[in-house]
Amino acid sequence: MIAGYNYMPNHNFGGPENQSLVIGLLWLSPDRDIYPGDQFEAEIHFLQWPITEWDISVGRSWRIQEGGHLVAMGRILDIVEPHPGA
Repeated sequence: MIAGYNYMPNHNFGGPENQSLVIGLLWLSPDRDIYPGDQFEAEIHFLQWPITEWDISVGRSWRIQEGGHLVAMGRILDIVEPHPGA
């Protein structure tokens, strides 16, 4: 676990059958519960990014999964450039 992050689900930018997943580090505030159907904004840091840049654009949706189980859908609202050396 990386300090400040407490949830590391798989992110699937393909369809439900896609096996090329990437881990995303997501910090959830300890004072906020999230329930099915809730919508919230969060900054996600992706590890070992395997997707070409044309796949990454504002408005793009993707699956957030625990193994093969869908737990949420994400939508890109903004793209933050990585810090040098990150």
